[in-house]
Amino acid sequence: MVIQETVKEVKANQKQCKRLAERIDAITFALKSMDDRALCRLELRKSLDNYRTCIQKCLEFVTQFKDETSWFSKVFKNQNYKEKFEELNLQLTQYATDFNLSINLKHIFDPKLDENDQKTDLDAIQCKLDEIASLMAQRQDEQLRHVKGIEENISQRLNSFKHYLQQNIMKRSDSHRAKDIAEEDSAFLHIPYYDLVREQCIGQGGFADVYRGRWLSQDHEVAIKVIRVQHLNETNGKDFLVKVADFGLAKIRYETSCQSSISHSVGTLIWKAPELLRIERHTEASDVYALGVVLWELGMCTIPANARWTQNGVTVAGGHEKGDDTNQLYRPWSIFVESDQILVIADTINNRIVQWKMGDTNGQVVAGGNGQGNRLNQFKLPSDVLIDKKTESLIICDKGNRRVLRWSRYSGTAQGEILVDDIDGWGLAMDEQRYLYISDTVKHEVKRYRIDDKNGTVVAGGHDKGDGLNQLNMPTYVFVDRQQAVYVSDSENHRVMKWDKDAKEGVVVAGGQGEGKAFTQLSSPRGLFVDTWGTLYVAEWGNHRVMCWPKAAKQGIVIVGRNGEGKEPNQ
Repeated sequence: MVIQETVKEVKANQKQCKRLAERIDAITFALKSMDDRALCRLELRKSLDNYRTCIQKCLEFVTQFKDETSWFSKVFKNQNYKEKFEELNLQLTQYATDFNLSINLKHIFDPKLDENDQKTDLDAIQCKLDEIASLMAQRQDEQLRHVKGIEENISQRLNSFKHYLQQNIMKRSDSHRAKDIAEEDSAFLHIPYYDLVREQCIGQGGFADVYRGRWLSQDHEVAIKVIRVQHLNETNGKDFLVKVADFGLAKIRYETSCQSSISHSVGTLIWKAPELLRIERHTEASDVYALGVVLWELGMCTIPANARWTQNGVTVAGGHEKGDDTNQLYRPWSIFVESDQILVIADTINNRIVQWKMGDTNGQVVAGGNGQGNRLNQFKLPSDVLIDKKTESLIICDKGNRRVLRWSRYSGTAQGEILVDDIDGWGLAMDEQRYLYISDTVKHEVKRYRIDDKNGTVVAGGHDKGDGLNQLNMPTYVFVDRQQAVYVSDSENHRVMKWDKDAKEGVVVAGGQGEGKAFTQLSSPRGLFVDTWGTLYVAEWGNHRVMCWPKAAKQGIVIVGRNGEGKEPNQ
């Protein structure tokens, strides 16, 4: 029955929910064994109808405890719902009596069972108090953000209305401008800034986020790209936010006609300014416009293939010798960079996770920092960290304790919770569907997990250690692209492997020519990243350098660290 499947997924009051389902099963089974003629008796028909209604009530009641977004608030307000469970159980007892089944089912309706269930459920809720409190605080934060969003929406609509009033006044007072506006309206899909509002983030990338938005005056949904721009060679303010919704580009049908009928219109169409699409003369403004679109698309897609890398690095975290002060690090093994350039660092020997804002001289301990140990507020050599944006939590590979923890980023979180244990993990990755990938250096494999599911699926390796295409040897860090292809730093094989989704074996995309310093070789690869063009960037622990391997290349290019091991800006 549906209620049985629902009970398996409840987050609270499991015992009482299960007892309801068992009693419904017992009554239903007993009814099925009765003579059909007995059930057709007039006095039982009404009871049967009421019994069906009661089952539906039980199902609706139980379902609220499996809702990920609200079960904790139900428990927060009413704990174990003692009175409601008593009411439903009393109704089921009455139906068992009406159907002359009460004697046969007496053991199923023993009141002592209910007392034990209530006590067990209360004890379980007691153990979840920290989780419930954290989720309630999170919900409060979400509600405050929602209210703030409503206020911003109202302000945005007022600005939109003001903008359109100004446009209408301009049309009435200037006939030439009115004609230009009319021509642009007929040829271009132009959305003024003040007529646009962001509603929901639907995707995140390394350079920008994509939001579902609304074109207010037309009540149409539109896609919005939002990017935080900080140039590599100059420091803009950390809150410098660029919001781009529209380049005034022609509609598709106008693009097609311009492209096919005007032979002297040269250039990539989507980079052209509106006046060039109208076959008018280019101006300084149109040149700036076109350059802006080019730079935007380059920023959104990837690093140019012919880019030259600055050879002297700039220290953005630590740099004050090894130590455990807030301006120090001690063997940081892994870095996760947020879209607003906040660094989250696995400070391995210090057994802590540190958050570092760009430009700050000191970091902030956001997890651990309570000495080495196996308590839920401690780590033992954390090797990797990432951020789950949906739950606003850190996911941390606690290597020495053979476990993976989740740690909420909301203030007041004092400890983590175990997501996966009994695993010799090293590297973590998460794809766009929120599957978690963990490398195992002892089983020489990479597994994929659903969040909150401790049983993973092998997606790379898993055939003992070795150098075959279906094997790995001490896999460390992992990267997953949008097609769920898994890239693995196969450390002791001195190569990087790519395993396509559901593949039985991988392919070598970098190294694989033995350990060495040649451009065709790697030495103990660690951290890695793959851009949207398939270009691989990999840090070599053995050679103290970072290499770039374009897609399908036979050898790489050293982009950082050509001067061996050292503490200088170019080492």
